[in-house]
Amino acid sequence: MNYFGPHENSSIDFRKLDEAPIFLIGGDTGAGKSTIFDAMTFALFGSTTTDGRDAREMRSQFAPNDKATEVTFYFEQGNNLYRIVRRPEQWLKSQRGDNLVDKKPIAKLAIVDKVGGTEIDSIAAKPSDVGTAIAGILNLSAEQFKKIILLPQNDFSKFLKSKTDAKEAILKKIFGTQLYSDFASKLKELYSADKKKNETFATDLAAQLDSDNWTDEEKEQLSHESDEQKIVVLESFVNKRQTEFNSVEKQATELNKQVQTADKNFQNAKDLDKQFSDLDTAKHDYQLNIVNKESEISAQQQHVSELQWADDLKDSLRDLDSKNEELKKTNDRSQKLTVQMKLSQKDYQSATTKNEELIAQKDDFDQKENQSKKLAILIPDIERIERIRKEITKQEPELLVLQKNLSEQNEEFQKITSQIDAKKESLIDGDKLQTQKDALTREKDDFVETLTPLENLQLNNQKEVKRLQTHLDELKSQLQSKTENLQQDQADFQEKKGHRQALMIAQLQKELVDGEPCVVCGSTDHSHMIKTIDADETELKASMEQVDKSQNQFASAQKEVETVNNNISETTTELNAAQDNLKTATQKLNETYLELTDKSELTFATEFNLSASKSIFDKKIASLTEQLAAANKLTAEIEKLTKDSQKIADKQNEFKLDLATKKSALEANQKDLKQTLAKLGDENRSSQEITQEIKTLDAAVKDYQEQVTETQKVAQDSQIKYSNNKTQLDDVEKQAAEQKVAIEKLQENIDSVLSDSDAKTNDIKVLRTWIAEINDGVLSELQIKISNYKQEKTRLEKRINELSTALTNKEKPDLETLRTVLTGLQTKKDELISQVANAKRTFQDADKNLKRIKDIIAQQGDFAKKFSQLSDLYNIVNGQGNNDSKLKLETYVVQNYLQKVLNYANDHFINLLSNNRYTFELSADPSDKMRDHGLDINIFDNETGKSRSSDTLSGGETFIAALSIALSLSEVVQSSSNGVQIDALFVDEGFGSLDDETLEKSMTALETIGQNRMVGVISHIESMKQTIGQQVLIKKLGDGRSKVEIVNK
Repeated sequence: MNYFGPHENSSIDFRKLDEAPIFLIGGDTGAGKSTIFDAMTFALFGSTTTDGRDAREMRSQFAPNDKATEVTFYFEQGNNLYRIVRRPEQWLKSQRGDNLVDKKPIAKLAIVDKVGGTEIDSIAAKPSDVGTAIAGILNLSAEQFKKIILLPQNDFSKFLKSKTDAKEAILKKIFGTQLYSDFASKLKELYSADKKKNETFATDLAAQLDSDNWTDEEKEQLSHESDEQKIVVLESFVNKRQTEFNSVEKQATELNKQVQTADKNFQNAKDLDKQFSDLDTAKHDYQLNIVNKESEISAQQQHVSELQWADDLKDSLRDLDSKNEELKKTNDRSQKLTVQMKLSQKDYQSATTKNEELIAQKDDFDQKENQSKKLAILIPDIERIERIRKEITKQEPELLVLQKNLSEQNEEFQKITSQIDAKKESLIDGDKLQTQKDALTREKDDFVETLTPLENLQLNNQKEVKRLQTHLDELKSQLQSKTENLQQDQADFQEKKGHRQALMIAQLQKELVDGEPCVVCGSTDHSHMIKTIDADETELKASMEQVDKSQNQFASAQKEVETVNNNISETTTELNAAQDNLKTATQKLNETYLELTDKSELTFATEFNLSASKSIFDKKIASLTEQLAAANKLTAEIEKLTKDSQKIADKQNEFKLDLATKKSALEANQKDLKQTLAKLGDENRSSQEITQEIKTLDAAVKDYQEQVTETQKVAQDSQIKYSNNKTQLDDVEKQAAEQKVAIEKLQENIDSVLSDSDAKTNDIKVLRTWIAEINDGVLSELQIKISNYKQEKTRLEKRINELSTALTNKEKPDLETLRTVLTGLQTKKDELISQVANAKRTFQDADKNLKRIKDIIAQQGDFAKKFSQLSDLYNIVNGQGNNDSKLKLETYVVQNYLQKVLNYANDHFINLLSNNRYTFELSADPSDKMRDHGLDINIFDNETGKSRSSDTLSGGETFIAALSIALSLSEVVQSSSNGVQIDALFVDEGFGSLDDETLEKSMTALETIGQNRMVGVISHIESMKQTIGQQVLIKKLGDGRSKVEIVNK
């Protein structure tokens, strides 16, 4: 334990305490005995043994800011040795600087080869993962650990007085009864599934009998019939619907024959009327498209002849135009080459003149080059002088600064020495403050430990009241929601029925084939049908299934509304009982609070508020902490000032050494400067000025040389360009002469064709216009128009002759009279088809309902026997039905284990410790009047001959009863094949309430248990200190620290 409570660096090796059956943990009050148990619980579970005490509060008050609070715990389980290292959240010094930073919790769990040895396997490296791993290894939670292995101070009787559900959670884990939990869960799944299936049968049957396929009169008749007779009655309903359907179908067949005759007469008249209309249309088209366009077509045929003649001259005229364009481009190039030759000759003459001028300036520029070389030799010495002067300018002020700093350090050293002397005079000893703080902390712990369980009980009752009230509100909300769902399901059922009817009519219309009779009315004419929806056999089938599903959902919604109403009634009863429990818990809490506050020297509020009470304690403790911190801070300040004074002394020595070094360097630079100035004589220009003059001379020489090179190059390039242009000009003039000869030959050929007697025109402009039309596609368009005209004329003449022949000796029919007759018959037919469809649907729906009802009754009969057996088993396992004890299977199994524990306690401990007065027994009634019971423990008093609750025992009696059960539980678990391994038992206080005889008997019982496991106790009783040989002594060292010693007497 490092900086954990009063333990600065304490180690306890429990292996050294196995020479006797029992060992004692002793020491002064507040020395840190119970802190050992806190350290165990914190290492394993991250919490302490005291409810309400955060692990962060366990950090030692004297812990330095750079030392962490940490617990390392080794334990064996099975064949493995485990090591846990855990740190709480704490404020520690930053790695950089003196600031404090919040360090998060750390936890690591590993398997090691030995205590302090090498890690074999890392199990977990995060606090959350370590908690999960420990729960799996020990099979216990922190609360369960404190009830059966580590029995904390003032918390000894929790298991004895805990309710059935709390005991059951512990006993299930330590006796390994998960098998029964798994069995009950699996059985519940099977029961819920079969119950739902059984309810589905009843719901489906009710929905089918209440279907809209049966009339209200038929439903009323069915309600008075037995289940067996209902099938017979339903069959008679279906037969009646089939008879009605056959009668309507026969009427439809007779009417359909009349419609077929009228429709045939109307269709023949329509065909004859169309022939008269086609003849009129053909004559009109002939006049418009043939006779009226005859002169236009003749003119177009003449122009086609002209365009065909011009098409033969198109290529010659194109070649002539191309040659003229080429000659124009050749002449333009000849003119450009002539101008370029003249410019090249002019450039050559100009470059030759400039070159002669530059040659005359050569001597002047040679003299400038020599001057530049002489100046370059002076630059190194001048730069040396400038560098030395710069260093001297920098060194002189630095020397003054060093002298000033040394003087300031001397003054600072004297000032700090005075501060140290002043702070030592005001320093206070913090031992007295620490003692006051420890006493107040213990008073706070007693206050919190006494009131926290009572507050938790009150809060649990408040949560239960709130939970039940919330549940009741939710049920009322569910009732409203499910009522709305019931109305929606009813409306949905009516809508789906209407959609199914429309689909059935559409499917019947789809199956009709022209020329074949309708299965309903017998008509072979189906053209008058009115289509309201597209027929789809798949959709119809789906719609029929949706109607059945919607009907079942409607019935299910009715059942859900009834169930919610029942739940509201049960929850209201539970809420009233919970409110009574809350009132009792609140009264007990207030009485205990007033008793504790009257004893304290601090001032508290008249009404209970644990947070406010803690705050009062915390403020007082914080005040003492602040005073203690101020004393510690003053000590730290003195230490810091002492270190600062030493640092200043070190700096003084550094400044003195630096001052001597810089003074020597300044004197050397001054001597070097004097010698270099004597070497240069009268030269007083700077290195920068001489360098600039050299650059000016070098630039002038370079520019002169570049001008000479450039002038020579221009003269050479101009001469070459002149020669190239002359050659190109000769080639261009030869090409122009050849192009003129070709143009003259093409022009002669075109003139010859235009002057011929067969020419369509003598004007070359007209010829060019015709060729442009040919290029635009006019010739092809005219040829297509003429061809189309001839074909249309032939077609119309043939059509007129055919229609005139066919209509010889015939008159135009009266269509309106024939249409009126046909429409009247079709209207009657449509009405009758709708009647047939309705009658067929009514018959089919009723027949389908009947088949479904027969199927449900058959399935329900086979399933009923199996579900009855499963239901009986489920009720027994869950403490219902014929289960006389009203105990669940899990509780019953755990009760048997608890009975073994009580039997062992009766045989070995409680009778001995109570002088044969008390015997443990299980209570037949629940302690809290709630449903879960079976594990409440009563005490049979042999003096009164009556059984009473363990809550009625006095403090000492409660201790020996709880100790008896704890010892027995440890023994029975060890002998159980599925039990948790328990190799240790720790008891914190409680022995002070026993008389000498009972104490001696308790020690004998503990020693008996200690024969096969480790037993450790904490006590202040002097007789125990004298009789127990092996002891762990916790001794105070002052300023809040304690140390651990193992003693063997």
